[in-house]
Amino acid sequence: DYRGRLLAGEFRFRPPPGSVLPPGLHQVEVFFFPQQVHKYRSVSGRRSVRVLPAAPLLEWRCRPLPAALGEEDEPQEEEEVMEPSRTVRLALGRPLPAWLFHPKVYGPVEDGLSEVAAEGRLLFSHPPHCLLPTGTHRFTAQFQPRDPESRWLSRGYGSLAVEVRGSPVPLHWAPPPRLAPTH
Repeated sequence: DYRGRLLAGEFRFRPPPGSVLPPGLHQVEVFFFPQQVHKYRSVSGRRSVRVLPAAPLLEWRCRPLPAALGEEDEPQEEEEVMEPSRTVRLALGRPLPAWLFHPKVYGPVEDGLSEVAAEGRLLFSHPPHCLLPTGTHRFTAQFQPRDPESRWLSRGYGSLAVEVRGSPVPLHWAPPPRLAPTH
């Protein structure tokens, strides 16, 4: 667009459209070549673009909700991706299910997301076999790439709500027998 007029011509880009740039600082250039070279001149522009490492996504696979209270909520043959807003329900006195400690970690690939092959470790907000009191608790996981200077992958986070239902079982003791006085 030049002074309110649409100019016929050709744009060229460096790097070309569709290029996937690795994380880091890059120079991106655009060139315009008008069709009427006798009337208009070619122009170009350059910008710096910083591409940041991608944060991986964490997803849990589990049995669809609602789960029956007291049942172990282990993954089934046909696993379902748990939506981030969903809640894991446990009965009071049940430990956190083992599948919570094995989320799938997805990172960037050229045309979308794929399970991450990069090495790293997962840190959790609660230890395995943890017993939680009644109420709703936030269970979080953090993926840390093995290489903290990774050009492609940064830390990733995920969380789920864990709702613990039930009430403590009251303990009742029979009153002790009366002791007869001894003389």
